[in-house]
Amino acid sequence: MILVIVVAVLALLAGLAGLAANRFINVPSTAITEAERQATRDFLANHPAAELPCDANGNRRTI
Repeated sequence: MILVIVVAVLALLAGLAGLAANRFINVPSTAITEAERQATRDFLANHPAAELPCDANGNRRTI
């Protein structure tokens, strides 16, 4: 889920770069890191660990 959000943010940034007369916008790595941090924070705030379908080792939980 986090990866999907990060990819969406990067796609948005790439789209904005394409709109700027086909010139690239310099996006520093700190901006990408910040977007990933915010996506992780938001995901964890809205989806407690109890909702995840797997345990800390990635094994599927049984109902």
